[in-house]
Amino acid sequence: LIKLSAIQEHTLTIGETPIPITIKEFTEDTKVGPSKKSDKKKCRPIVTTELTHYPQSRISPSKIEGKPGELSKNESYDLGKRIPVTIKNEDMHLLGDAVHDFIAIEQGKRNSTEWQAVAQRLLTRYGVDGAIDPADMVQIHDRLTGFIKKQEPTAKKVYREYPIMVREINNQVIQGTIDMLLELDNGFVIIDHKMFPGADAEERARDYSPQLNAYRRAVEAATGKKVLKTLIHMPILGKIYGVH
Repeated sequence: LIKLSAIQEHTLTIGETPIPITIKEFTEDTKVGPSKKSDKKKCRPIVTTELTHYPQSRISPSKIEGKPGELSKNESYDLGKRIPVTIKNEDMHLLGDAVHDFIAIEQGKRNSTEWQAVAQRLLTRYGVDGAIDPADMVQIHDRLTGFIKKQEPTAKKVYREYPIMVREINNQVIQGTIDMLLELDNGFVIIDHKMFPGADAEERARDYSPQLNAYRRAVEAATGKKVLKTLIHMPILGKIYGVH
């Protein structure tokens, strides 16, 4: 039981806008009627029951899902014998990082001893000493270098660990790094290294088609030139497969 005892009227000015303020004081004694219930339908925002689905705003090419591609005709190469590897499966990605980094380095004027020492430093840095012989790391590098000279003799530039980014039609941004990009007069060749050590290499190579196609779109959009080939290089198996 309360009653209205006083009313004060004030005006608050913000900028040039006057805002009226009413202050009411109540004391006990008089019954006040029930307050009017608010119309919840007018106050509640309208939310659709089905929300629009949008793709992830940014994605790595290696995370793109899709159907396996096809092996390119006459684009299967044998670089040599399988490289011996001794490592736990859970540490294979660390060995892969070491091999990727080594392939990304040019030998330059380093002699054989110095070159193997570089390989050993990388193995030590990634904590995978003994997983692979440093001499075999050098052999992997030499085999790939020889392949490029033989199969792509017109390559005028070799870009290693080449960053790319492209915005797709759906506004999704694809951002990643191409392991190796060869520039020819009439286009480009993409080479991606995969540390797959087991059987069914051809099937596994086909699975990387969505990733390679993302690289293709990025390079062609940035340069206006065609990507002539997309290749999967499996250094441990000594294999290279053309995939499209």
